Amino acid sequence: MRVDTFLRTPISADQQTQLRELAVTEVPLDGDPKPGDPFPQTLELSFDTDSPGRPVQIAPLWEGVLQFVPDSVAGNPTVPGEVVPGRYDKWSVTGDLVLKTPTMVHEDAFGQHLPGFDPVPQLVRYSKVTLTREFLFTTLASVPRRRFTLGGVSVAETDPLHHQKLVISLLSGTGRLWITVDPADPARDTAALPMPVIAPPAAGGKTRLRLTVAATSFEVLSPTWFDQRPAYDDLPGEQLVPPALRTLTDQLTNPAHPAHSVISAWALFQAAPDAAYAPDHAAAPLRAALAAPRPDGRRYRRLELRRPPLPGPDTGAAPRRPYPAHQLCWRPVGGGATESLRLPLSGVVHLPLADDTYRFWVIPRSADPSAVLAGDQVRLSLPPALPRLVGAPPQPTVDVPLGAAPAAAIDTHLRQYDAAMVWENYWAVASRQKQLQDKAGAHWNVDAHLAWIVPRNVRNRPQSALYALFRESAGRHGLSPEFLQVVFFGEGGANELPASGAFNANEVLQAYDFVGLDLIVYRTGRLPAGRPAIPPEVPASAADERAEYMFNLVTAGYVDPAVALAVNWDRTEVRTEAGFTRSLEVGTVNGWAAAIELVAAELHARLDEMTAYLAGKVPPVAVTDELSRRFLTYARFNSRPSTARALADNLSAKLRPWVGSPPPDNTNVHFNTIQRLAVAQWHDLAGAYRDA
Repeated sequence: MRVDTFLRTPISADQQTQLRELAVTEVPLDGDPKPGDPFPQTLELSFDTDSPGRPVQIAPLWEGVLQFVPDSVAGNPTVPGEVVPGRYDKWSVTGDLVLKTPTMVHEDAFGQHLPGFDPVPQLVRYSKVTLTREFLFTTLASVPRRRFTLGGVSVAETDPLHHQKLVISLLSGTGRLWITVDPADPARDTAALPMPVIAPPAAGGKTRLRLTVAATSFEVLSPTWFDQRPAYDDLPGEQLVPPALRTLTDQLTNPAHPAHSVISAWALFQAAPDAAYAPDHAAAPLRAALAAPRPDGRRYRRLELRRPPLPGPDTGAAPRRPYPAHQLCWRPVGGGATESLRLPLSGVVHLPLADDTYRFWVIPRSADPSAVLAGDQVRLSLPPALPRLVGAPPQPTVDVPLGAAPAAAIDTHLRQYDAAMVWENYWAVASRQKQLQDKAGAHWNVDAHLAWIVPRNVRNRPQSALYALFRESAGRHGLSPEFLQVVFFGEGGANELPASGAFNANEVLQAYDFVGLDLIVYRTGRLPAGRPAIPPEVPASAADERAEYMFNLVTAGYVDPAVALAVNWDRTEVRTEAGFTRSLEVGTVNGWAAAIELVAAELHARLDEMTAYLAGKVPPVAVTDELSRRFLTYARFNSRPSTARALADNLSAKLRPWVGSPPPDNTNVHFNTIQRLAVAQWHDLAGAYRDA
């Protein structure tokens, strides 16, 4: 497809001058739409015409494949001999028309002219249309022939009955017709051939066309991806796919199915510039009506509810799987009506909003948004604004100012879903755990049989809440949850888990003894007045060590002040290690969520320190792969700056399997780092955080 002139309005340009009393509206917003009803944000056009007996022809918005979804197949032909113009009046030719377009066909065009529409729309559904005699007998006979299947039998391009069989296939709802759009070359502009028409109105009524535009997930091609999985889909008490939509036809062609993320067609037409339109549509009356401001004065804003990204393999729509079981709700902070919309699988919505500050929250799809303000299934946070590195902790609601800004983003944290999903995935690999550990251990020549995970005995299921916290903090700090989990438990976090399986989210944890946060009271500014800012044993010449105590994770942007309040001074601990004695001021952390967030922040800061060190070398050394990031992060987390720098200086030589026997104790930083990589590797192989 061309980058320019790829777009058309939904009605043939040469027929738009006969439209009278044209009204442009949209199906109202609804957080819990019912199957069979027009889907929210479907564009609705209604009008009269100068010639009531002359049907109005639709226009494909862009190139793609047309498929008919018949209201009925009664009387339709089943053998080629029945496909003759004289029998047309006996056929069922009214239904919906679906235009499907692979992303790669027009992603460059959207990137050039409509960059705010990402993901790119791939499905357009027209309702209702009638397949005319001209469309079936002129257009279908004129377009370039393509091989297709009818009744399980392949029909070749050279088949003398190709046209008749294509008519049978299309009327049955299984056939497809590829349409090209090329205003510069009429021979290639098959969309200019006779097209279906808008279904005639009831007597005395207006002609109406509904147009639904949607982005389509890759998972739409899987016959089982949307099957209800009680272990995680039942958590909010909703159905991922309403029972009435659990058909393959709906999954492939119905925008109401969660496989499709509906996009406001009105928002799309309002944003499209002149260069995007085919010449005959750029100045057409319908284009002017669609581009005009909404009567209510609202402007469309792109809002993305994103899952904080994780390093590692692409997981497709898996992290957003429960989105369609929820609704996004909002209202002006200063007061006003509450509105809601079912969350699409993409997480991207285009909302008509006035300039104001809005409070957003997410609740189960069937809940009453006017009665429920703060959702307990999904927590939200705002991405950080520079110079901060992380935003505030997740909350039930967030306030977003929408003035001149055309777009905003909200991070979503699905704690219950993540906890259940990861638990189930670890449970599923229990029989292969030793095999995965053996493989990782053999690769790195270390012992990888360290089960630094929540035990999978069924009584320990309450402790699976930790998985969601690892996912949450890892996403906020650009870490992999597998690596964060291994470091946290490897530093003693697992020692705090009772064998009974009980879990207290608000447990007070010893930062020094159990979670490796030896200096956290210093590094969060939580040192009580009167306590030395640096241990008295540290010599004035020890610049690196003194910097460790003076570095503040809060002021540097790695820890939100609200999280830092969970740190409390506990005692003075005298530590003697490698010939050094230090009187450390150590603390406690209130709650598992804060403890995991603090470990993630420390890892984030150490990684930034090491990548900056390598970037400052001549020539600069870039660190892009996840394995190197993990090596540098843990080496610095486990050692002094000088030791970590020495390892970084020889990264290519050090980032290899261990050679020889293990060290006699746990003081070898290189070995400790390799072992953490090995343990994290078997967690990677388990894929617990990656597969929904």
